[in-house]
Amino acid sequence: MPMLGKDREFYGFYKELMNVYMFEESYPGIDGYIYLLYRIKEDKFDGSTLGRRLVMHDYYIGYYTISTGPGYSMVVLQLPDNYGHEIKLFWEGKFSQFTEFYKMTVLSFHDAIENSLLHGILDKKTKTKKDLERRLSEKTSKVRVPNGMDLDSKPLITTETFFFKDLTKFEIEQKEKLCNSIRSDSLVVPASMSKRQRRKPGTTN
Repeated sequence: MPMLGKDREFYGFYKELMNVYMFEESYPGIDGYIYLLYRIKEDKFDGSTLGRRLVMHDYYIGYYTISTGPGYSMVVLQLPDNYGHEIKLFWEGKFSQFTEFYKMTVLSFHDAIENSLLHGILDKKTKTKKDLERRLSEKTSKVRVPNGMDLDSKPLITTETFFFKDLTKFEIEQKEKLCNSIRSDSLVVPASMSKRQRRKPGTTN
């Protein structure tokens, strides 16, 4: 996303944006785009502040609706041609080989504080390496990360691809969370409530 310019607030990073993908299962093999999944219904997208911002983006291609659950919008943006080198390194997991300019772009986009994990991955910091070794190690065996090795896994096409089944799974999980929340609320209904109120656990006036 830092390749696209702007900042995280521009893309609704903290609220509407659900996930970002490099591929979409309906268009296999098509490269050079980025897919932004938003929890916004199609009839609400055009009239939203976010939607109006995105359609004016220099790399905007289009958007389409996904009619699952509450409704979603997928926004398609084209990746800039001048980042071909970084995209290749991204897929190879060679994050430390990004140009210094792009490293600063990434850190700035994500508001990374000094000595953050992101700093450690991009610059192969010793502390980040030791932390990784500690996470990978078990009581009976110690793991040593080879010197010069990048400190994060290279991305997998499967995790960078949007699959509709994953969205359906997400909706089921959300409904289960809601049901569990209502059940939990029903267990702490005050004893002073009337019988009529008790027949509707989890509701408020």
